Amino acid sequence: MAKSPEVLGKELEDDCIKCFKALLKSNPFYYDRIYDTKSARQYIPVRPGDFYVGYNGKAAILECKASSVHASLKNGLSALVDSGQVAKMRLWIRSGNKGFYLFRSELSQIVEIWDGADVVEARNNGKPINPSKRLLSLPRNELQKLLEIYFTGEHHA
Repeated sequence: MAKSPEVLGKELEDDCIKCFKALLKSNPFYYDRIYDTKSARQYIPVRPGDFYVGYNGKAAILECKASSVHASLKNGLSALVDSGQVAKMRLWIRSGNKGFYLFRSELSQIVEIWDGADVVEARNNGKPINPSKRLLSLPRNELQKLLEIYFTGEHHA
């Protein structure tokens, strides 16, 4: 039986933490978990994402999504991205900050990162996100490489 999106999302969040800890060792980088109702084990109002990330003098929020039935975030946008969360992300971006959606697919075996502004616009308009808006896509097992490339501009083999 396929894992639920919630279980896959938690696994992706845990994998991100491992990658972030590695980035901290040799880069000017910061991250902090944004707790939600499940992770805090008590009710917390909707949050715009899963992590605050500081990199190269910028602040961003990173939201993690995962699926065993969608090959890309573009295929599962309405099912995976909550409207309340989109509203919060839109306000974060409108205030001049960056936002990103990280997606990992068990179906296509990829991990991809999308600009939050493009995801918010597509979700608000009820339209599919344009695949050309994807910032980066790599094989599923290269999450560390994707995060290094995107948040530090380099990759350490």
